[in-house]
Amino acid sequence: TTPVAPEERAERQSEGCRQCREKWEGKGSISGFNVLEAADDVIAIADHLGYDRITLTGTSFGSHWAMALMRHHPERIERALLGT
Repeated sequence: TTPVAPEERAERQSEGCRQCREKWEGKGSISGFNVLEAADDVIAIADHLGYDRITLTGTSFGSHWAMALMRHHPERIERALLGT
């Protein structure tokens, strides 16, 4: 493959993200796709499985997601191991 300049790569990624967002917005609201809703989904799954407290592990977005869980549901978190 031919190397791509960083500026062009960023432009291509932005365009791809824009197209993806337009596609999904065309199917309905995407307002529920956020980290707080995702954190609540984890708690709903833990409830369904009968877990009172959970252990979290995560890197990159997983760390962001785990921090949302720890902030909004601290009583449900046993421990966490997070990375970058």
